[in-house]
Formats: sequence, structure tokens, C-alpha cells
Amino acid sequence: MVNPIIFVITKGEVVNQDISSILSSLNNLLTSPEKALSYCENIDISFDGYNNTHEELFEIPEVRNFVYKLDEEFPYWLYFCSKELHGLRTLLYCFLLPHLTEEAKAESWREKSLEVLTTRWFPAMNSVCDFVKADEEENIRLTEATYKYFFGEPKNNTSISNYLLQEQRDKTFDYDDNQEHFVGSHFDAFFDDMQKDVMANIGEYTEHSAVVESSYSEASEDSVDDEEWEKGFILTYPQDNLDEGIGSIVGIVEKDKNMTFISMFPHLNYGQIYEFELDKVYVWSNGHEAQLEVNLGFTDLAFYDIHYDVNRKYYQSDKKYKFQILGIAYRCNYREETEMEVETTPEVAEALDIPIGMRTVSLVGMASFMRIDSWDRDDYSFSGIIQNVKGVYISISDIKGWICTTRVLVEGSDSENIYDMDILVTEKIWKHSNAPKIGDDIEGSVWMQGRLV
Repeated sequence: MVNPIIFVITKGEVVNQDISSILSSLNNLLTSPEKALSYCENIDISFDGYNNTHEELFEIPEVRNFVYKLDEEFPYWLYFCSKELHGLRTLLYCFLLPHLTEEAKAESWREKSLEVLTTRWFPAMNSVCDFVKADEEENIRLTEATYKYFFGEPKNNTSISNYLLQEQRDKTFDYDDNQEHFVGSHFDAFFDDMQKDVMANIGEYTEHSAVVESSYSEASEDSVDDEEWEKGFILTYPQDNLDEGIGSIVGIVEKDKNMTFISMFPHLNYGQIYEFELDKVYVWSNGHEAQLEVNLGFTDLAFYDIHYDVNRKYYQSDKKYKFQILGIAYRCNYREETEMEVETTPEVAEALDIPIGMRTVSLVGMASFMRIDSWDRDDYSFSGIIQNVKGVYISISDIKGWICTTRVLVEGSDSENIYDMDILVTEKIWKHSNAPKIGDDIEGSVWMQGRLV
């Protein structure tokens, strides 16, 4: 290692939370690919003025807050910091829980360290590698050097890159499928008889289907399937209309190349696009279907992934993705219950400055979206006001329907979190003589589906 450049942060800068000087110096490293290359793994970060403190540097609140603020602007530590000195370790430790026993550290630090590395610092390192046009070998070298620096050599003689990938996937995917799935009910909005109208036509669907390919806009060739995953593919019928139809999932048994029919589902290319952070992938026992659970900030949402087999290799917990999400109503009608009696406890009365006792609460226009107990993970009850309506024709079942954009979630006094959900209501399940329209107050139950875009 060439003598590293030491970037010194003074106690005054930390106390004042002034990152301007150090940030200017760090950003200078990125002024050209040539300069960035010359400083690869050749800097260290030092804090001056804390020699007489009894606390660990990374446990001091002002230091931690300074590092958080600096990292928001410059997360490229893994590319530039030396793996032989202590500055990089101090920076990472600022993101871990302070004041723990050695036993508690062993229990929580590894998982949190990997979260910081995989969701922020490795992607930042990769962006610098792209900037300097580093080859794959250099990227792997930096990744392995980082792992050894923080965790030592991996076990079982596996490569560090594979080891990190497996740890991330262990966190992302849940294979303990103890949920009952009612796939036949997903066709109730379209057909009268699942066996007669759908299952009896599997041959026709398969013969005239098209193979579905991933439409993920940020797909990377570096993403690979897990060795344990059974290969499979998704078909959609009819082949001349990929935006609407019946999807089929086919698994391939690798040892004898036999193909096995797995499942079927209806799908339509409607639904709003949201950016959500992925929490967990709940994989079904067949290995080819899954529900994704995403974080809305104040609650979570689960939906059936219609393109799981072709997109599973891209998924990582705590990473943000864009999904197109659509609800397909099992049941939908005008709101029936317009008010309810509730008891106001002394605690609630004091908090809201209202009288204690029973009172009548209006349900008119109330937005609600709740998972239904004893149903599947992606089934919800909903209510809300229709914000927009679009009439559609569904050719696979020769019926009409409406995409009802409905306000189903409102969180916060200032309505900072508002979610309008696109819900397909078919004429088969809408029992009223008038078509749904903007301003209608509706309620029902819905199956949520979505895809990565």
C-alpha cells in the first residue's frame, strides 16, 4: 500500500456538524476517473480531539450524527478507504447499535453491518467502479477485501461474493410456506365455472401462449438465479395480447428436463406504479410462486408477483423497487354501513379532547385497507371514495369492467401519505344497475397482484 492520505476531521467540525470541508476534499477524488483510480483504497478517515474520551469514538452521538450526515453525501468508502487501517471500521460502526456487551454485539452487529454494506456501500462502490471502468475482477477483489476486513475469511471454502449473496438471500426469501392459497378464487371476477371455463382449456392456452420476459428496467447481467432454485418460465395467453390474459407457470425438473404445470392466474396490464422498499419474499411450496411484502412507511402491503419466476434473482430486502400494482375485486358495492357506535375511553377522550362514553362515528368516505384474517396474505378488505374511473373490456372472459382508482389509505393529520389504488371491478361482481363513477363511496374485498417494472 502506498502511504495513504489521511483526512482529518476536527472536533469543532463534529460539534458544529459542519461537513463542508471534508466533503469538498472527498468529492475532489471523483473529479476524474484517473484521480479516482489513483486514490483507490488509499485514504483513511481520522477524528481529532477525542484522545481523552472514555467512550468508543463510534459511540459518541455527535460523531455518529456527523458520519450519518457525511454518508448521505458521500457513501463511496469501500472504493477509497484503506482496508489496512481503522478509519473504515469506525465509519461502519457508527451505523451499529452502541454500548452493547460483546455477546449482544455478536448477535446483532453482523446482520446490521451486512445491511449497510449490501444496501448502500456496495452499490456506491459499484458506481465508482463503473466510473473508472474497472473490470469484473477488480470489483470482485474490492468486494472480497471488504468482507475479509470486516468479517475475516468465509467458511466452507465458498467465494466471498457468493457468500454475501447467499446471506442477502437468506434475509430476503422466506420458504416456510404455511399459508393456504386459494388460486381458483382469483378467477371468480371473470368466470362462472373455473373448471369448465379455465381448466378445461389448458391445452389451448399452452399452445397459443407467449413466453413472458422480465420487464425490469434496472436489470443487471450480474444477477443470477440461486443454484437451489428449480428452473421455470411463465406463459401468457393469448400470445397476441401480452397486456391481458391468463398466465401459466411451468416448472422444469432439471434432472430429466420434464416440464410440470404449476399454476394459473389472471393478469391485466393496469395499475399504478409505486416505488416501495422490499421487506420480504414469501415463496410458495412449489418454488415458482411468491407474494412480495413491501414497506409503505406506516404499514406494509403484500401482493402476488405475477412475474416472480423471471424476476426473483433481482430481489433484495431493504432495497427500493418500482412495482405496478393492481387490485382485482372479489366483491364490490356501494358502502352499506354508514356509521357505527364506538366507546371513547378516558385515555382517548383526553387525547382527542372529546367526551367519555359511547358516540356515533360516521363511516362515509372513510378510507380503509386491511388484510383479511384467515384469507391469503394478499387478500384485503377496502373502502373509500372513487377518484377516477376507466371502462375496460376483458377479452379473455368477454365481459366489461371498470378500473376504479380508489382512495384506500390516508395516514397523518396533514394527509402526507395518501394511496389511491387501482381496483378492477368487473360487471360480474358489480351488482348495481348504474356503473361506478367518480365520487362513489365503495367497499369490498380484493386480491392484490403486481409486477416489477
